[in-house]
Amino acid sequence: MALTSGIIKLSGTIDGFTFVNSKYGRHIRRARGTVKKASLNSVLQKNSERTKIISKSGSEIYEEIKEISGKFKEGQLWQKMIARMMRAGNTNIESLLNTLIGMEINSAHSVDALQTGFEISPTLDKKSLIVNLNYKQHPNFKNPPSNNYFFEVFLTRWIKGKADPLFERVPTDLVSFNDKLWSFEFEFTRQKNTKYQLMVLKVCSPDENGYEYVGYTGMKIIGASSI
Repeated sequence: MALTSGIIKLSGTIDGFTFVNSKYGRHIRRARGTVKKASLNSVLQKNSERTKIISKSGSEIYEEIKEISGKFKEGQLWQKMIARMMRAGNTNIESLLNTLIGMEINSAHSVDALQTGFEISPTLDKKSLIVNLNYKQHPNFKNPPSNNYFFEVFLTRWIKGKADPLFERVPTDLVSFNDKLWSFEFEFTRQKNTKYQLMVLKVCSPDENGYEYVGYTGMKIIGASSI
């Protein structure tokens, strides 16, 4: 509705437009029912549908990561996950999981900052999934609460026909900062009908009583794939 001004004062309807005098001044109004509602841009609509799909799939993955990481995850982890997933080529679970490879669970206490130079190489046979871990130096914790640390690998697998994912974890024994460097093998039983999986590495220096502090724990997604 538009305001009008001028010397000539009009009223009534001319060519589908109604001239109205009101306490707010003189207005021009289209005939009722002639205004077409704005439609959502097709690109925006497509992006909206894509965001819904990613958010739904992402929430299922996030719940598993939350279960694994507990108190160690950062507050913005969900937002960071979704930002990565939005860069995926498509919205299938495999593509979404692949965008998470290399993501730190808590960027303020990252595995990369520990400068271990670790290398991961998984191997698969008929019975087992074996994750081989090699690293070039002891984790660079500043003023650790003890003289020990350990590695742990978490594996979450989505199985065909099962509603809930299968979750397993394999830790190493405590390693002294004074020890020589070791190579580790983390062995998991191979599961039939596995659709896809998510693998997380944890490095932690607990205190003498075994308590694990956020500031001395790093967690990182090191693998995600379909089988």
